[in-house]
Amino acid sequence: MIERVFGAALYGLSRGIHTLEGVAERIARTPSSLPSLESAPPETSPSGLPLEPVDAVTPDFIGDTVSLLLAQRYIEFQLGVVRTADEVLQETVNLKG
Repeated sequence: MIERVFGAALYGLSRGIHTLEGVAERIARTPSSLPSLESAPPETSPSGLPLEPVDAVTPDFIGDTVSLLLAQRYIEFQLGVVRTADEVLQETVNLKG
């Protein structure tokens, strides 16, 4: 039974790492879409006060960041399963000994 738990957890770890690597690669290939603030003239409001620049973050970047965080949590969960199964196995060995 413990072998099944370890096998499932290791499969989950492999899946989580694959997801993490895929999202990281997608982020690395995405060109920066933020405008250069140095070349743009400052905008002014109707009152004549300068407006603060607004970051143009793309939805893909936000979604990919969420995917990275979810993959991290998934990997942490799978590692917790491995730790728990290891503790159960250790207790079983101690009871037999």
